[in-house]
Amino acid sequence: MRHIFLINPAAGGGKSVNPLTEQIRKAGEARGERYHIHITTHVGDATEQVRALCAEASAEDPIRFYACGGDGTLSEVANGMADCPHAELGLIPCGTGNDFVRNFTENDLFFDIEAQMDGTAAPIDMLSLGDRLCINMINVGFDCEVVCKKDEYNRKPHFPHKLAYIVGVASTFFRMPGLRGRVRVDGGEETEIPMQLTTMANGCFCGGGFRSNPRATLQDGAIDVLQIDPVSRFTFLRLIGSYRAGTHLDGDKNANILRVYKAKRIDMYFDRDQHVCIDGEVATARELHLQIKPAALRFSLPRGTAFRHAAQPREVTV
Repeated sequence: MRHIFLINPAAGGGKSVNPLTEQIRKAGEARGERYHIHITTHVGDATEQVRALCAEASAEDPIRFYACGGDGTLSEVANGMADCPHAELGLIPCGTGNDFVRNFTENDLFFDIEAQMDGTAAPIDMLSLGDRLCINMINVGFDCEVVCKKDEYNRKPHFPHKLAYIVGVASTFFRMPGLRGRVRVDGGEETEIPMQLTTMANGCFCGGGFRSNPRATLQDGAIDVLQIDPVSRFTFLRLIGSYRAGTHLDGDKNANILRVYKAKRIDMYFDRDQHVCIDGEVATARELHLQIKPAALRFSLPRGTAFRHAAQPREVTV
């Protein structure tokens, strides 16, 4: 097997490139593995590199790609290798949020290159938006606006990256943006729903550790949807702690403001262009057409890691 490491030099403030390349070289040479390191040069470079290499892959010469960066880098690599039966996806989480890796146990082993090379691949789902794939989560409304603010703070010189999301939450809180959309679930009737935010998830986490969708699992063949109604600032403050911890769905304490369900397909229509956060990267859209792609790719779990167990589902009807 060939091991291809695609390193985003900007991830995590750009401090991980040299230490990581040295670790890769030591592990690869000590084990006699075939490996290659590619430092990405522009947005989309990882996707381009992976697509070109997938065209050469075969059952006799499979490839494992390691996305070395944040969730955006992971998404780029996943989009490049989609539908390639002879490729596996690995992750070395060097970004700032690193939400996708939280879906697994023993996160420290994702930085152990030998454990990575000894990894075992398992099928995971992806979310499809036309010709773009999403591996972790799509957010609209409050969460997405927070990401916009976070990116704004991250562009400021010397601003601590680890604080950007929290400061983004605080500044967005004073505006409390919401949205109104028409939603169709699994081809049913359209329903007009006012929302503070909506998450459409494959994994459980967003925003650098907020467990927004605690019942999501990467292998259930379904989109995990959470919609929160417009709420007062007081209610939002009451909710945010449990939203971070993933306990906001426990019991019935929030049942009057939450809609939680699983679906194969979601269609959303807005009355104006909306920011849409796809694996941490912001786009703009007036409508979304999202469906699940079960077992869309094979994800490599480093030796000693495993999937986290999702909580038992309790669905609330739209």
